[in-house]
Amino acid sequence: MVACSGQPDASRSVTVFAAASLTRVLPALALAFARTHTDVRIDPVFAGSQILRMQIEHGAPADVFLSAHARHVEDLAAAGRTTRQGPFATNELVIAVPADAPIADLDDLAFGATIVMGTEAVPVGMAARTFLARLEATEDRGLAEALRRAVVSYEPDVRLVAAKVARKEVDAGFVYATNVAADPHLRALPLPDHLRVPTVLHAAIVAGPGAPRPDAASFFDFLLSDEAAEVLADYGFGPPPPP
Repeated sequence: MVACSGQPDASRSVTVFAAASLTRVLPALALAFARTHTDVRIDPVFAGSQILRMQIEHGAPADVFLSAHARHVEDLAAAGRTTRQGPFATNELVIAVPADAPIADLDDLAFGATIVMGTEAVPVGMAARTFLARLEATEDRGLAEALRRAVVSYEPDVRLVAAKVARKEVDAGFVYATNVAADPHLRALPLPDHLRVPTVLHAAIVAGPGAPRPDAASFFDFLLSDEAAEVLADYGFGPPPPP
């Protein structure tokens, strides 16, 4: 729970289902929101975006959904489970290695390395597969195939991927730039510009029984504000793409 200052009314809470990549920044966003909404409590739930989407589909009581990929918001919108949706931030896929590892570039991962990545449904896994397809098509098919063969596990959210790399259980992992910025045990390998995979985070107000909840709409609007953009930038997130 991220409580606002004072004693907020327990009935005035916003349950925010948030992608795992937002674990560090959402409390800071909640505190900034609290400056003008002192009687509203933000209750966060963190997991992989695909897990949160499925929970919402099965009736979990979410007010706002923050996804690391548009697809999961679009699926809910198509099913009539959202009332408003839109992008609010960007991130970028990187390949992380332990900070002190003797690994200089992608070629060092081609033979004998171990790599971890997200599952096919988790946004960081989707981005990793985009990266490998781009590498195969534009630069080095053999290297792309070697990196695929080096994958030893698939994780349901980016936190688990980053943790395995930080603990040196594997040689590398596909994570976000914000994961590396937040952990001194990680560093990102340099990538050429044409292989970069930016990602866009999307917010949605979840449709529930009864009238729309005004506090959920207020938090959604806050996420699109300049104030929220400044908080997100402090944690390494970029602005959403222009409309």
